Amino acid sequence: MPASTRRVQVAPAQNGAERSHKEPSHPRHELRTSRCVKYTMFFKNMFFLLCGVFVGAIGIIALQEKGKLHGQFDGLFLDPAAIMLSVGIVIFVVSFCGALGALRENKCLLRFFYACLILIILLQLSIGLAAYFAKNTIKGKIDNVFQKAIVEYQDDPDLQSLIDYIQFELKCCGSTEPKDWNSNPYFKCNNESISGTSDIGSACSVPHSCCSTDKLNRMCGFGVFTKKGEIEGREKKIYTTGCLEALETWFKDHVMYAGIVCGVLLVLQAISVKLAFRMISDIDEIIKYRDR
Repeated sequence: MPASTRRVQVAPAQNGAERSHKEPSHPRHELRTSRCVKYTMFFKNMFFLLCGVFVGAIGIIALQEKGKLHGQFDGLFLDPAAIMLSVGIVIFVVSFCGALGALRENKCLLRFFYACLILIILLQLSIGLAAYFAKNTIKGKIDNVFQKAIVEYQDDPDLQSLIDYIQFELKCCGSTEPKDWNSNPYFKCNNESISGTSDIGSACSVPHSCCSTDKLNRMCGFGVFTKKGEIEGREKKIYTTGCLEALETWFKDHVMYAGIVCGVLLVLQAISVKLAFRMISDIDEIIKYRDR
């Protein structure tokens, strides 16, 4: 006679036991990070990431046009395109880590993100304090940079545009005085100038951005330091204030606006650091609960 089979029926779990399996005693909303913090961080960093891509792309295109992406790295420190590319890369990397760290709730990326922001904040504060307590030293550094830019004026179109813009807007000429342009090989007043003798070409001249009148004439600054230019009254044709003095005056006139912009920027960065700390804290709480 074949052995009879016996069916075993499992009794349904009690309501209390079933609820204990389905619903943890810990509140459900505490098992995940704050959605508000998470997506605020994500979208804010995505915005800055796109800004970084845009700035970096402009820098790459400008460097490509000048052939500096093929081993020609001379003068990159003063090159506006190289500066834009560097700023774009920094913004992209920091924002990418912040966005991905928030989306994936990755503590390592979030720590890297807030560490970079703290370094940037400290750097900004250091620059501000240095600008206040070491004015003369900073003026000397800016003077050196501007003097070097004057020498390389004709060799870099982007640098040329930047200097012209500064002199147009600030109504200045040269670093400390218009005669600073004598250090440029195209504009200097001697027989060794690239354009030839001092009475032809662009020798004994200044760029058209130095002209206080007739700005549309790109040759308005030619020959202002010759005897003929002195007779015609070069003080009436070009700006006589150096750009260092004009820049200092501009900062004094706009110090309140600069302070507001810097303050808002620091507040936004501090908020980002706070959000990153909050998210890391939420992740730690979740890990502790799951370990229990």
